[in-house]
Amino acid sequence: MRIEVEVRDVECICNVTHYLPEVPAVMTGHPDNWMPAEAAQIEYELFDEDGNRLVSLEREMSPEDESELFGVIIDEYSRCDY
Repeated sequence: MRIEVEVRDVECICNVTHYLPEVPAVMTGHPDNWMPAEAAQIEYELFDEDGNRLVSLEREMSPEDESELFGVIIDEYSRCDY
């Protein structure tokens, strides 16, 4: 999936190459059988409008930048039937 995003004030295209949604915790039955939640798995590449890969921008992203990007990706996937 390709999503238009803004990362560090740079407009770019995020190409999501891998997405597995979050798995909620299972807390039923005996506590020995409970399963913790699993975070969403997301892999992506960033491109400019001309299709050039923005590897330097990917490297410069802070954990906060990536968290914000993940939020956008998860929101976009939640609107789609995949």
